[in-house]
Amino acid sequence: MSDLNNIEWKRLLDPLSTYIPLNVGAVAKDVEEGGRVLVIEDTGEQANEVKIEALGMTVAEANPAYPDDDRVYTCVFLSAIPDESAHRDVRAVAHDLRRNNWKSYSFPESRLETVAPDRAVVASFDMEAGE
Repeated sequence: MSDLNNIEWKRLLDPLSTYIPLNVGAVAKDVEEGGRVLVIEDTGEQANEVKIEALGMTVAEANPAYPDDDRVYTCVFLSAIPDESAHRDVRAVAHDLRRNNWKSYSFPESRLETVAPDRAVVASFDMEAGE
């Protein structure tokens, strides 16, 4: 098996791709549901290794349409971030998330499409979108 993940292979096979890598602090779109999320953690683990306790299954089992070896990212939906936290640094938002028990989700990388490389880039966009 290659060291390249599925997304990197897609980019190599399609050099005209508009793919932007996911990073902590990026805003991404859930390609299945359409909602926008803030990436708060790169787990460094594969979908078949990360268990979703509430469901009693792995990220891969909960997302069978995506590769088992996709990298997993922890995210929070932008619509769930209260106004007072909306324009804070991603580390502060992640801290607020843990302190206030906000709901976070584990996504396989292929299910996310980067909208903006970091949260600061979309501050005004969020206001226009009503999120």
